[in-house]
Amino acid sequence: MIYLVLGMLILSQHDEIANSNNKIALPIVTIKKGPKAVASHISDLGLTGDDLIVFFKKNLRKIITYDSKYRDLSKIKNIKVSQYYDVFYRYLFLETPDSSPDSGLDSSMKIPTLHKLTRNVTPLPIHSHNDYWRDLPLFEALMYGSTSVEADIWNVPKNSNAKNINLMDFNGMDKKLLNKDINDYKLAVGHNINYLDTKNRLLDNLYTTPLKLMLDEVNINIKDSKKSHHLTRDIKNPNSIPHKDYDLVLENEPKIGVFYDSPHTTLYFYLDFKSDDNELTYKLLLKDYLKPLIDQNYLSYYDIVKNEIVSNPITVILTGNYPRKLLNIINSIEGINSNKLYTFMEAPLDDLKNLNEEQLKFSIVSSTSFSSLLEKCDSSPWQVVWRGEMTSHEINCIKNYMIQAQSKGFKTRIWGVPSWPKNVERTLWKQQIRDLNVDFLNVDDLASAVDF
Repeated sequence: MIYLVLGMLILSQHDEIANSNNKIALPIVTIKKGPKAVASHISDLGLTGDDLIVFFKKNLRKIITYDSKYRDLSKIKNIKVSQYYDVFYRYLFLETPDSSPDSGLDSSMKIPTLHKLTRNVTPLPIHSHNDYWRDLPLFEALMYGSTSVEADIWNVPKNSNAKNINLMDFNGMDKKLLNKDINDYKLAVGHNINYLDTKNRLLDNLYTTPLKLMLDEVNINIKDSKKSHHLTRDIKNPNSIPHKDYDLVLENEPKIGVFYDSPHTTLYFYLDFKSDDNELTYKLLLKDYLKPLIDQNYLSYYDIVKNEIVSNPITVILTGNYPRKLLNIINSIEGINSNKLYTFMEAPLDDLKNLNEEQLKFSIVSSTSFSSLLEKCDSSPWQVVWRGEMTSHEINCIKNYMIQAQSKGFKTRIWGVPSWPKNVERTLWKQQIRDLNVDFLNVDDLASAVDF
């Protein structure tokens, strides 16, 4: 009886978590080791995907308090991106299994990061809009199965190592006033130039370095591989259509991608150019941020000599204020193969008739705003929100633009679709998928989209 009571008291101290569907409840167990109490290794719980997100959000304070590996992050001076992000990053890339004598595990046996993130996660045609605004940029999108993520990038001086500094003096100035040496600049991630964290929230910190670390782990046995997926398009006929799902001709064994259960699904990595000097941004992007991924054959590219698209784990898409003449720029960048274009363009979905030759040749996706499409259809987002759905006239009008884009081999996306009221948002998601046949659903609320 005494043992039963003690057992019940111990169980009552366990913190339970439920997954996003409230189907499971798992404890985080505290174990006494001398005078200190530490949390059991999180990896041992076997959580992945959105269950892992829920666990961390619910137990963050306890993890920092009880686990010695994370305790230093309880001090504000040690926080970089955020306490939540820093703890999660350390869990992904530094934590090893429990190596206690009873575990039977070797502490050097690190669990691959993608095993923690995307095991049992289904890749979905979802675009993580303004992904950098999320608590866990990149990681959150992958755990929900998003196959497309987006980051806004600015070129900023390397000496601007401060949070939320005013960078207006460096942007929009006459180029002649600044001696813009590419080595003096870096790429920061954020939506508004006045709120950039130019010390920590950088493109390599949040995106390119984690991507390379994850891909290196799963491709360790595929060295110096020239093996990739091939998607060919008849260049003599630019309007020819590759198979919508990208029928791929395999050359030996391809590189492994970021989705554990779908290793050959590419991740579309959108980079929205914000700075005025887009040529500087592009040179920086290739030279300092993408080249490590290029060197490992992780990026999809357009083979200019063979006139074909080669698909790899990551497909970089340029949007926003990107330079429209890329070939001249890559010829001037040392260490970059000028016969391969490692960045693709996003074409304007509502203005495909005015594409220049490079845009037509090197675009594989197209997008525009919901309001722009509705304006061409004599309507507006407010009218749609008021009635709660698109009319048949609006659907047929917008569908013409979708058909035109897809006939050129472009995947499609519509951004700026109303996200409130929530019932209207879900109705418009359904109409985009069912009636418009959109290729990527532009999403802010990933959890709702996954359950949709």
